Amino acid sequence: MRFGSHVSIRNGYFAAAKYMDSIGGNAFQYFPKNPRSLTVKEFNRQDAKLCHEFCVENNLVSIAHTPYPTSLTPSIEKKL
Repeated sequence: MRFGSHVSIRNGYFAAAKYMDSIGGNAFQYFPKNPRSLTVKEFNRQDAKLCHEFCVENNLVSIAHTPYPTSLTPSIEKKL
């Protein structure tokens, strides 16, 4: 079983992973961009790589949360 929470990536992905590890969680979820926008945010590839390596070494799972405007369900038109 995995336990964790949403965490801020304000200080980077690696900092978020280290924070979750420091509080005893083994999973964390984050918004890779503003959750109310579809605009892509720039990120530091080296920071993402360090986060990945830290997660592998410490058995952490990171999960990117989709922005709110995204819908994975198809539109269904009702026929009258």
